Amino acid sequence: MTLIFPLEIADSTTLEQDATISLHENSLRVDLHGGPIPGVELTDIAPNWLGFRRVVIDIENPSEEPLNLAIIIGDFESSPAPEDRFMTETTLVPGERRRLNFSRQEISAGPTARLMPMDKISEIVLFRTWGEADTFLLHAIWLEK
Repeated sequence: MTLIFPLEIADSTTLEQDATISLHENSLRVDLHGGPIPGVELTDIAPNWLGFRRVVIDIENPSEEPLNLAIIIGDFESSPAPEDRFMTETTLVPGERRRLNFSRQEISAGPTARLMPMDKISEIVLFRTWGEADTFLLHAIWLEK
């Protein structure tokens, strides 16, 4: 297991500060506010994923409402368009903690018009797509061989 970013290095997904990010025990606590994409953007991550089979995201929904979450992984060549990056959505029920697993092949094939170079990964973005959940806990993100 190789951790790909230190939890202290994270920022709100927009300049409007759609989320408040803090350390909570051994996790990153993301309190979601209004705005178009409330969540967290991780940009200071390990860029070369070639020697690994998958990325695992350990996330929890401590809210009393379902958490509808989008996950985006981009590279240094990505445009801001969603079709130029890996993007998926998932829903965590209230109180659920889950390890989301994405294979290197799945991520590489994410952009519609090209293969993503797995040695140039630049960002992971997690944001609420809709609903009333107001918090999520990001416990860890790691790469597995």
